[in-house]
Amino acid sequence: MKTKLLNALTFVLCIAMFSICSVGCGMSGNLSINSENSEIVTNSSDDSLASIDSSLENEITDVLDSSDTNTSEAPVITSKDVVVENTVLVNKDGVLITATGIEQGLLGTELKLSIENNTNINLVFNIRDVSVNGFMIRAPFSEIINAGEKLNTCLNFEKESLKECNIDIFAYMEFSFEVSKVEVGEVYLDTEIFKLETTVSSIYTQKIDDSGDVLYDDSGIKIVKKGLASGDSTFGPGVILYVENNSTKNYTLQGCTAIVNGYGMSTILSQEITAGNKVITKLMFLKSSLDENNITDIHSIETQFYISETDDYMNSIYTDMIKMDFNS
Repeated sequence: MKTKLLNALTFVLCIAMFSICSVGCGMSGNLSINSENSEIVTNSSDDSLASIDSSLENEITDVLDSSDTNTSEAPVITSKDVVVENTVLVNKDGVLITATGIEQGLLGTELKLSIENNTNINLVFNIRDVSVNGFMIRAPFSEIINAGEKLNTCLNFEKESLKECNIDIFAYMEFSFEVSKVEVGEVYLDTEIFKLETTVSSIYTQKIDDSGDVLYDDSGIKIVKKGLASGDSTFGPGVILYVENNSTKNYTLQGCTAIVNGYGMSTILSQEITAGNKVITKLMFLKSSLDENNITDIHSIETQFYISETDDYMNSIYTDMIKMDFNS
């Protein structure tokens, strides 16, 4: 394709040079000067040159059209292309956890897991710090496996949580396990966060929409207001937030008391964001609090956020008061 385009352009230059030489040497056609408007006028050669120009234009157009149709496009990836190969995630202290596959289930995308409790203790297995493609995702998981037993189970990623983050293709997942003794609740095994890649991890890039009003951007934490959430939630309406944790530490974001349309009320927000990840979350208000103050439409909110290291609550900050205005 590039060779054809180069050949066409070379042909153009050659013809142009040939035409100049033809005029300079008095080649076919009469050359005269119109003294009234100082135009150089050629006769029969005009038609032939115009014909050549038209042919060249068509040739270049054909080459460019050909390049458009032959340009290779990025492959279309579907959920059927996403595969998780058998991967041992944990093999320590009598606990063996293996990822065995991924598929679409009734409740959404499911990561298949095989768990073996080869100890003499009854254990409860919990999964924490779940993220997909760099976004924190709700995926509750808790299983009790008695001593010496095995279990085939799955980690379900909530459909609504995936939809909020515009995730339909799984490139990679991150999560950790907390294993505790059933009888006493004591932690038996606590793993680090590890990354599990799928077969499309090297060719798929998650789209990120970080548009909106930036409310806070400091120390690696960025909070963006996306808009108002509907009142369909059990807790009532609230504010949709996009949050980035660009630091190397895990943080927890919490809401503080807010002033809504001039009335003070409590907020509902407690969101963990692991290092390097993002989240779509909501700052919610109790419907009962809004009803008590006859608030049907939110016009303004004043509040601040409490940001703390997840593993060290002594290292925390309160943001300045932030005001958010909404159109009626």
